[in-house]
Amino acid sequence: MQYKITDICKIIGAEAHLSNPNSIVEHISIDSRRIIDNNNILFFAISGQFNDGHNYIEELADKGIYNFVVTHIPDLKNKKSSLNFLIVKDIIKAFQKLCAYHRRLYDYKVIGITGSNGKTIVKEWLYQILHTKYNIVRSPKSYNSQVGVPLSVWQMNYKNNLAIFEAGISKPGEMNNLEKIIKPQIGVFSNLGDAHSENFRSIKEKAIEKLKLFKNSEVIIANIDNKIIADLLKSIKNKKILKVSFKDKNADLFVENNNKKLVINYKNKIFNFNLPFNDLASAENSVLCILTCLYLGVEIEFILKQIEQLHAVEMRLQKIEGINNNFIINDTYNSDINSLEISVDLLVKQDNTKQNTVILTDILQTEKNSNELYSKVSKILSSKGVKRFIGIGKTISKYAELIKVKNKKFYNTTEEFIAGYDVKEFVNQNILIKGARDFKLERIVKLLERQTHQTVFEINLSAIESNYKAIRTAIPRKTKIMGMVKAYSYGSGSYEVAKLLQDCAIDYLCVAYIDEGIHLREKGITKPIMVMNPDLKKLEKMLRYKLEPEIYSFSMLDSIIDFFKYFVLQEIDKVSIHIEIDTGMHRLGFMPEETDLLIEKLKENKFIEVKSIFSHLAGSDEVHLKSFTENQIEKFNTLAQKISKGLSSKPLFHILNSSGIFHYKVGHFDMVRAGIALYGIDPYNSSPVKLNETGTLKSYISQIKTVKAGEGISYGLHSKSEKERKIAVIAMGYADGLNRKLSNGNWHVFINNQKAATVGNICMDMFMADVSNIKCEEGDEVIIFGKQNSINNMAARIGTIPYEILTSVSPRVKRIYWYE
Repeated sequence: MQYKITDICKIIGAEAHLSNPNSIVEHISIDSRRIIDNNNILFFAISGQFNDGHNYIEELADKGIYNFVVTHIPDLKNKKSSLNFLIVKDIIKAFQKLCAYHRRLYDYKVIGITGSNGKTIVKEWLYQILHTKYNIVRSPKSYNSQVGVPLSVWQMNYKNNLAIFEAGISKPGEMNNLEKIIKPQIGVFSNLGDAHSENFRSIKEKAIEKLKLFKNSEVIIANIDNKIIADLLKSIKNKKILKVSFKDKNADLFVENNNKKLVINYKNKIFNFNLPFNDLASAENSVLCILTCLYLGVEIEFILKQIEQLHAVEMRLQKIEGINNNFIINDTYNSDINSLEISVDLLVKQDNTKQNTVILTDILQTEKNSNELYSKVSKILSSKGVKRFIGIGKTISKYAELIKVKNKKFYNTTEEFIAGYDVKEFVNQNILIKGARDFKLERIVKLLERQTHQTVFEINLSAIESNYKAIRTAIPRKTKIMGMVKAYSYGSGSYEVAKLLQDCAIDYLCVAYIDEGIHLREKGITKPIMVMNPDLKKLEKMLRYKLEPEIYSFSMLDSIIDFFKYFVLQEIDKVSIHIEIDTGMHRLGFMPEETDLLIEKLKENKFIEVKSIFSHLAGSDEVHLKSFTENQIEKFNTLAQKISKGLSSKPLFHILNSSGIFHYKVGHFDMVRAGIALYGIDPYNSSPVKLNETGTLKSYISQIKTVKAGEGISYGLHSKSEKERKIAVIAMGYADGLNRKLSNGNWHVFINNQKAATVGNICMDMFMADVSNIKCEEGDEVIIFGKQNSINNMAARIGTIPYEILTSVSPRVKRIYWYE
């Protein structure tokens, strides 16, 4: 769909400053990094808490983009004469208004989905069921926010005959905006739970807000087993309500769940089918899909056949270490063209010293013709600088000439690729593996991934990013953040976390040792890095890698002074340092009485640049030490001000750690140090913002055996029982970081969503759990800690702190990184 820039001006009510009033708009963008085709783009320069789109207009203009929606016209020197500006007061509202207008051009059915959980799964399963009967446009991934919904709706065109969009909210008042954009005729309420409830006074208030999406719908489809939903639906008049229930036989679709087999009663007819999943959430999501399809007039026999072939919806991209220093992004779950750009964008954000390679199959289930489709694939690859491409499938091979990547190969099948696989062709690369499930690309992943211990530590990078943003909202806008990535980023992986934080525009990074900093520099990290325990014997190397040492004693300071007196380093004429002062913790740092001599030495040696002055709090996470902490902050400010006055430029002041950030606002100063909070742990256990734990430690069942009554288990033959028991042997031990104090029932793991207590002593490489009442098999997944069994609880069980648990996870445990 094409729009004249003058028409868009009228639609969004903008003040026009047009150099070319005949300009045509076909595409919209709010992210300068994800622009693929520069032709006919309208860029909305959204200003957020962390970034401002106006700052990228000059760069975009250099790339050939001429149309912008702004709140003001930036200073662009001589470029204004060739650009079009539409000035509005609120860019997001203008963005939503344009997409709402675009939605009104199409009269085919639109399904709107909301709920606390399951929105994306219901949307994707509806697509899996219906894609052969309809030409469907749907939300990419989980695009359900105030900007995600408009981007989704903008995809609508006259080739489609069904749309499926999801809508999510985080606070009251948001759903009315999304309703105006989606205008669904069919409403589906997926689930009501606690997710995203922090800005609502009650679950009921949240449910009322979500139901506003359906205020103009012709029908609402919902599970009435939730009493709040059932009561609210009863109050809705003059609207068709279709009900699903596992309890109420009078519902439009009554369901009985018998493990994987479901029995449904629809219009007094009984149907049986096998669901490929055995959890209740999947059963609830699947029957909502069934009733929605029935409302559309699809035959029940067809629906149930498709239901039995449903596959899991993976809403994350796995990042895996590969052989030959390769790094793999595993997206072997779908071949959706809309998600390809997201996946490639993630690929090129990895280690910039490596070549970027994409392995892609035929793209199935799309409304585009093949010529248009693979031309777009080529544009995505070219715009992101992908240097190597491997296509798998007969269709993509047929259109090989459209892929404008110099280094490219094509195979008709996955088997053909594997037969010709040469390990020497995959060295020092970032590799995206993406495609349709029919191609079974997991076989290629297994070829390329580094084989390690099967116990894995999964790190949710999306959660780390969310925690970073939560910290940012808790401090003044001018206050900077230093991200602590020492100790292997608290066990989570230094480079991966540092790269993520750099992409989030963090101000500073901090490591413990010089080698950690050098590793980050060699991987392409450019943000300033403070080194807390510098080995001054490596000072020259530290300076060449632009690392900034912490200085906490006169012997260290004198070493730096002597080094600069006797050595001449080409192009290095100063050293940036960070001064630590001891305000009461009595670990490292200059004592208060030493500050006069410190100031004197700093004044005498002009080549020393003090980047920051800081101190450590001894008890910011201890309530009984509140007065002591407040005294530390006051003492620090006095000493830092004194030192600062003697310097040619004011350094940054920082004293707050993770717990201090949320509870001692008086100490925010110029910068704060975010450590354990980035990983979802609040040491104070009363954070005013929502933090999400980022790590899940997993293993698997090696063996299941029956132990007779009265027999002991493991070394020392502890945990005897009067009853016969079924015991699972699990492939993780204290060599992997599982503390022996968790032995003999002092911890429980989760197997198939059920608790299993430890039995016997934990061994070096394995431990045992009682699974007498759990249906499980050898090879089943075991959750050591994660959302269901918090690391905070584990630490409390053995009288330690979460820091120790995280940093104790052994390097032999493979880290897997993923984005939601």
